[in-house]
Amino acid sequence: MRSWTHFPVTAIGLCIVGWASVLASGAQTRDEIAQLSAEPAANGGGSDYDPDADEALFLLISINGRDTGLVAEVALSRQSQRMTVQRHELEGIGISAPRHLGQSLFLDQIPGLAFVYDAPGQALHLTARGAALIPVEISAVPRQDRPEAQAGFGVVLNYRVTANLGDNLFADGFRPKEAFASLDLRAFTPLGVLTTTGTVSSRFNEPVSAAFNRHDTAFTVSSPGRMMSLTAGDFTTSGPAWARPVRLGGLQIRRDFSLRDDVVTSPLLSFSGSPAVPSSLEVYVDNVRAYSGAVAAGPFNLSNVPMITSGGEAIFVLRDAAGNEQTTMVPFFATQNLLTGGMLDYSFEAGRARLPYGDGRSSYGKGTAVAASLRYGVSDRLTLEARAETLGALKMAGFGVHTVLFNRAEVTLAGGKSVNGPDTGSFVFGAMRTEVGGVAVRLSSRRTFGAFQDLATVTSPDGSGETLPGISSFGDITALDALTLTFPVLANTSSLGLSLINSERAALTNTIFSVSYARQLPWRAASVRVNAFKDVAGDGGFGASIGLSMLLGTSDHASVGLQRDRYGRTDTVTSLSRAADRRAGSYGYRANLSRQNRAFGATYQSRFGRADLALRDSTAGASASATFDGALVMAGGGVFASNRIQDGFAVLDLGLAGVPVSLNNREVAQTGPQGRALVPDLRSYRLNRVSIDPLDLPSEASIAATAMDVVPARRSGVVLDFGGQPDAAALVVLRDANGTFLAPGTEVRLAGSSAAFPVGYDGEVWITGLGARNQITAQTAGGNCSASFAYARQAEDQVYIEGVECR
Repeated sequence: MRSWTHFPVTAIGLCIVGWASVLASGAQTRDEIAQLSAEPAANGGGSDYDPDADEALFLLISINGRDTGLVAEVALSRQSQRMTVQRHELEGIGISAPRHLGQSLFLDQIPGLAFVYDAPGQALHLTARGAALIPVEISAVPRQDRPEAQAGFGVVLNYRVTANLGDNLFADGFRPKEAFASLDLRAFTPLGVLTTTGTVSSRFNEPVSAAFNRHDTAFTVSSPGRMMSLTAGDFTTSGPAWARPVRLGGLQIRRDFSLRDDVVTSPLLSFSGSPAVPSSLEVYVDNVRAYSGAVAAGPFNLSNVPMITSGGEAIFVLRDAAGNEQTTMVPFFATQNLLTGGMLDYSFEAGRARLPYGDGRSSYGKGTAVAASLRYGVSDRLTLEARAETLGALKMAGFGVHTVLFNRAEVTLAGGKSVNGPDTGSFVFGAMRTEVGGVAVRLSSRRTFGAFQDLATVTSPDGSGETLPGISSFGDITALDALTLTFPVLANTSSLGLSLINSERAALTNTIFSVSYARQLPWRAASVRVNAFKDVAGDGGFGASIGLSMLLGTSDHASVGLQRDRYGRTDTVTSLSRAADRRAGSYGYRANLSRQNRAFGATYQSRFGRADLALRDSTAGASASATFDGALVMAGGGVFASNRIQDGFAVLDLGLAGVPVSLNNREVAQTGPQGRALVPDLRSYRLNRVSIDPLDLPSEASIAATAMDVVPARRSGVVLDFGGQPDAAALVVLRDANGTFLAPGTEVRLAGSSAAFPVGYDGEVWITGLGARNQITAQTAGGNCSASFAYARQAEDQVYIEGVECR
């Protein structure tokens, strides 16, 4: 049997028929079939004709008077005149049948289904009611075509260089002492990206003291289609919120939802209905229209309706052509940790523990650690997760569940157990997030019992369970509790927050209570904030601060505040600042004044990076430092200096210098002397439009494109060839031997070129590819003629040559 197929009916010679009357029962349908069916294949059936065999019919399908545009293969029994169809084909057009009827179904046995066979029109008209119709699935998130990612070859070096210009400017002046550089080097290929990070430090008077300290090195392959990333090298383990991450060197395979923005991973609003006639559907979330569309008659399921706030009520309005409305109000609660039903999230990591590199070491611990995590959305209201870890004798396993209670609260419960030789222990974790009377509530608690251990416990700084010299240890946290309450005040123009955090270790307990208040003022975008905390179980420390901030003009920002630290020291702080943005030529400054310290700084943003100068004055003396943050890129046959490259980029090859380049209609770069430009800030696996304005091109320029859509792979670059080049061209006026303009449409050919140039009105013809001396021929009604002329480029002006006589 053939599947339901989407293709024009004319492709198989079928004609569309009018509405047929629908019979009331299956018995009537069989009679109609018997009446309309002639003796098939009786006229010339041949020796292979079997009068008892079923006849295969390819029929146009309509359901409830609606033409589906689908053609199906249906078997018609010549003996019983009954029609048979396969279950998977029925389900393909939205018809359901009880499972006990099997896979090959008689149409007249399906409850709630009636049909009419139109033999002349070769069509089958179905009428389905109730359970016979499979609900139509509608998504409020528009389905997007996933563009194919592009990646070339190249190298990117992000750097941040800071130089200490002196520690006591007033006594010694500017005396550079040492420099420090943070480096991020990556080489990208169509297969993946190789990345290494590290730092370099050196003293100016001892250049040989320069030393490179490697941090992380990894090769990463990303697959948007599978939503999967594979990393070989250094990485941080991933897992549930109750699992503690560690740094390993080895192999990691994990689900990566960030590779796709067309996949909905968290449950959103949904609604089901069954209008009797075609209707429109509108959805309002907190009085804001979140969706509008049309639905056909019959059952439907609307899913993925975006939720504007974390909780509230949604109103679904069904309206038919006569204006009749059906309104349904549905409460909702936006979850954060649940997966959509049927969604799977996973990670698998294996490797050796990466030891800290702050002390200059680049080594790994002993033994191979293995960790695996799994999360699965059983339904939109229930997500299960599991975690397992092992290293040597250590074995740890945990299990967790996320759910929503009564559309009012999101609850997480988890627990696990560990065994490490003779040491055993367990942990429990619980969290709740809800909103009661407009008050946002967040509560979490994690507690361990016995000698519970995990990878974070056994992978200590030196890999042997010992801490670094000079660093005191209070032991692992055995209890960590947090409660946060957020109160809206004065119609949401203010907020009051209360929090309580309790942490317990073997040798130290802290219970910190804090309160914060913030209010927006109605002038100059001003706001006031108050914060205070008290450690009620530790050293009894108390601290507080109060501050006022406002805009001065459109870009400058001022603030003033008073603060007290936990040791009783008070200070006043006043600041004035302006932030520099990413536009070339943007600048910023900052001035922070307090009783103990004074700091001043200036920032300048260029096309090649960001420069920053900082001056600090304190009781210890005045110091200064200078920083430059940028990137060097080698791709597309050139080397470019640029601002820091965070994700994707493009190298545009235009062949023309000094032309502005725009990204998504925002000017971001300009072509250099070689006619190339580096365009940063492209979003990987997303559609980015790189363009130029034709009005910015010189008049003699010839280009192949003015805009291109590009989809770079993660942390990769793409080369765009716009095919631009300065073209030696001129507008030439041609006359014949009698002084008459050559007729419009006459073809002119340039010696050495195969192109034909048509003559326009007044003998004018636009000719490209000219040299200093040029020979042309023209085919006129009176025969061929030829002419020669000189050409010289004119800067910024179109060349106009007249008086050329064609003989």
